Amino acid sequence: MRTLVIGVGNLLRCDDGAGIHVVNKLRELPLDIDTLDVALGSIEILEAMKSYQRVIIIDAIVTGSEPGTIFFINLPESNIETQFSGSHGIDLLTTLELGKRLYGDEMPEEI
Repeated sequence: MRTLVIGVGNLLRCDDGAGIHVVNKLRELPLDIDTLDVALGSIEILEAMKSYQRVIIIDAIVTGSEPGTIFFINLPESNIETQFSGSHGIDLLTTLELGKRLYGDEMPEEI
């Protein structure tokens, strides 16, 4: 399964760099995946996601949970109403919905 791991964040904003740090560590390992680090988790990721079967997006979010808590969410199958936004501009769920409308079947089945 062709997989892309996207690390979202800003290394200058403390824990907001979590996604970037994870992607940098993955690049050191002999894995059969593609990686991408982006400062913004908005529309710029759609073009990168096209034609992958699975995309894993790693980002720090505010949840009220204990810092370091990891959440695994399959976005296309979820009914999440929470907006994942913040310093990234347009929220992630809106971006993914836009991707489905623009690119249809070219978007990953599993996110």
